[in-house]
Amino acid sequence: MKSRVSFLILTILFFTAFTSSTVYGENGYDEKLEQTIIKVKDIFQISDKYERFDSNIQSYDEMTYFYLNWYSEDETLGGISVTVDSEGNIFSYHKYIPFQEPESRLPKINYQQGLESAIDFLEKVNSKVQDEIQYKEDVRPLNPNTTEYTYEFIRMKDDTFYPDNSISVHINKYTGEVSNYYTDWDKNMTLPSKVGIIQESKARESYKENIGLKLMYKDTYEDGRLKHFLVYTTLKNNNAIDAKTGEAININYYDIYRGLGGGDVGMADSLTDKDDINLSPEERERVEKLSDILTSEEAENKAREILNIEDEFKLESTNFDSQLRNENDYFWSFNFVKYLENEEEIKYNVSIDAKTGELLRFYSNKSVNHNLKPKYNKKHSQKVAEEFIKQINSEKFKEIEYIASKNKDMTHSYSFKFMRKIKEAYVENDGIRVTVDGITGKVISYDMNWYKGELTSVENIIPVDEAYEILFNDIGFELRYGTLINFEDERDTEKEVKLIYAVESNKPLIIDANTGDILDYNGKPFEEGKIVKYEDIDNSYEKEKIELLAQHGVSFNSKEFKPSEKIVQKDFLYLLLKSMEPYRIIHEAEMEDEGYNRLIDLGILKEEEKDPNGIVTKVEAIKYIIRAMDYERVAELNGIYKDLFKDQENIDPVMKGYLSLGYGLNIIEGNNGYIDPTYEIKREDAAKIVYNYLFI
Repeated sequence: MKSRVSFLILTILFFTAFTSSTVYGENGYDEKLEQTIIKVKDIFQISDKYERFDSNIQSYDEMTYFYLNWYSEDETLGGISVTVDSEGNIFSYHKYIPFQEPESRLPKINYQQGLESAIDFLEKVNSKVQDEIQYKEDVRPLNPNTTEYTYEFIRMKDDTFYPDNSISVHINKYTGEVSNYYTDWDKNMTLPSKVGIIQESKARESYKENIGLKLMYKDTYEDGRLKHFLVYTTLKNNNAIDAKTGEAININYYDIYRGLGGGDVGMADSLTDKDDINLSPEERERVEKLSDILTSEEAENKAREILNIEDEFKLESTNFDSQLRNENDYFWSFNFVKYLENEEEIKYNVSIDAKTGELLRFYSNKSVNHNLKPKYNKKHSQKVAEEFIKQINSEKFKEIEYIASKNKDMTHSYSFKFMRKIKEAYVENDGIRVTVDGITGKVISYDMNWYKGELTSVENIIPVDEAYEILFNDIGFELRYGTLINFEDERDTEKEVKLIYAVESNKPLIIDANTGDILDYNGKPFEEGKIVKYEDIDNSYEKEKIELLAQHGVSFNSKEFKPSEKIVQKDFLYLLLKSMEPYRIIHEAEMEDEGYNRLIDLGILKEEEKDPNGIVTKVEAIKYIIRAMDYERVAELNGIYKDLFKDQENIDPVMKGYLSLGYGLNIIEGNNGYIDPTYEIKREDAAKIVYNYLFI
């Protein structure tokens, strides 16, 4: 019953968004609905076992859309939802079946069989586009924790992809049925021909000149601390080269919101006086770091002085908190409000560095009247923003550069992004953003992020020409279709498709400025998600299991599996962790640090059990597996396990439950009544154990 109710709730939420007041009898909608229901029931073979039916209708862009929903009182049947337009085009299909734990997690059909089913389904529901799409092969490992395979088909013309139009099909890996079908398709869009496009070599030169690679300090948090790494990347992620004109164009609306994010504002605890008796050295150090903090009154006075906040503005709330980007630094945050006679209110939210009194950020709604038209243009407002920064912090103004954007501003205000630059290297999330009210010409918000620590030198880096070679040859530069947004038009933006040359998206455009390595977003060497093909497993008795694990990302980053060698702890635990979290990026070289920390956090390994290069025995292997299954407490119950094995005397009593559970769950095997707990397992044995844990 719960499953059916949940489905009904989801259905109601989904269809409420599309509810229309149109009466079906008008404009022949009743006849259209009847025809649509008959067609859909025939295509999807929807039986009368689905006793209940409802529908909604919506019309826009001169097209009518029907949202159809069937469901059953029988909880095992679930329900079916279909979206179709009045021309018979099916936009989405979803078959909901309450989850039932399969007898085995091993898929009943393989990925290739699922692909064939997906293609057959497309032929049935959308044969019109068969000649306009191509399956985009996913070379990444499969996710063993999902019940579906997902297949994506991309729109194309003349062997060139248009990624913004696609069709996705989901196949249940246990039943072979289609569970989801979704189209993102503009049937009125005409893709331009390749006639008149420039050569790729010319596009590369234009990319260098008009978009280009820049030195940048990117950052990430590692062990709770901010870490910077110097790379070659681009400031214009959403730019591409027009394949016919060679000009740089913007193909995305949202780049103005990238970078300079977040800030340090957060909820705070109020300060209270404490006796500093019996403080430890660490506690004493922490206290001393607060010794030069401005008082709340001093910081409030600074805020009022900097922004000329009159006494009529009453202090509504005060917060104190640590700065995220600068360890051991703090800020005061104040909310000021002034109530007007018409019951409106003017507010200031201000944050001040608690040590230096420097303005970190503020926002005000003062004098904003959306009924008036802007008096000042963007050029004038930029000068206002720059003068404000000079007045607030003249030294930092010398270290920033204005980053122009083609995106449309808000109706009544202009936003300006100034990025910190040290010599020729930008600092990704450092800088200042200022918003100017176009009606009053006044600054209404200011947001500064600035890392105070040391940054690595820009010396001894690879030349930019070498970085371009890595971009074009290793990351990739391709011809494809892209959607252009015309930001220069003051009216609503219009969608236009162009042929473009752009950086491929399969790898991050982050090139280590010192080594030339392609990095991920954490500053670590990028590892492409691909299925490993081992060259030394043909004679292994567990070849098929080793291959199937590799297909699901449970593999070593090597062409050799070394099946007959004994496995050491760090390698066994690496396979186990990959089986539990297939999309967690774990570098084998860092397994003893990051990997072991994660395993200890999960309770799979105890700190005192760390022995990275120690050979793993059968009993140790099953101990880790049982903990991964969260059965440790059950395994360690006393007096409930029988003596199952002839070599019971060789089993540590503490491990008796682990071996009994592992044997009963078919994760490990015995031999003629013997379990051989101290047997040092080989790598192929380890693959079998992890396989049994994952799929049986």
